[in-house]
Amino acid sequence: MFGATVIIASADSNFRQMVKSAVKNLDYIVVGECADGPTALKMARNFQPDMFIIDDHLIGVPGREIAKILSFDRQCAVVLAMEFEIDKLDEFLGEMGVVGVVIKPLEEEQLIMTVQVTEHNYQRIKELEKEIESLKDALETRKLVEKAKGILMESLGISEKEAFRKIQKQSMDKRISMRAVAEAIILAYDVNQKK
Repeated sequence: MFGATVIIASADSNFRQMVKSAVKNLDYIVVGECADGPTALKMARNFQPDMFIIDDHLIGVPGREIAKILSFDRQCAVVLAMEFEIDKLDEFLGEMGVVGVVIKPLEEEQLIMTVQVTEHNYQRIKELEKEIESLKDALETRKLVEKAKGILMESLGISEKEAFRKIQKQSMDKRISMRAVAEAIILAYDVNQKK
């Protein structure tokens, strides 16, 4: 991803230098480096990078904890560099959310591939989350329109088709969404019921 921003977090300056060199080959822009967990979180919130590459060995807080927070907050794509621990792998994967993992000692090609795959997966997940929100919104709108149609059918003694057309016409005439019209009908009905 050309021009993407990245923050590198590691207590090891050699690790940070190696990662910086690798991501420059991907045309990433390193906007920050740090050695400890609390600073890593502050930098993530202040700089809002596209990618965060974290060594598990940080001062103060393990990198995996920072990776977990960033992953669940969906702040950015996250790659975690760690030693391979087969006995903890299932527990680790269950807790991590969406994080690319690269095993230490790092090899530049492995890191570059992991960064690219993680960025792709992160973008895909963000797209899917937007689609889910859109579908939820459409479903909620449909429910409200159905409820408003029912109110109009009952109170005006009209057919479902006529009720829908009334909502649709009101929406077009006032240049507001059908959802807003439906909400207004429901609100007016509720107010009248309380009188």
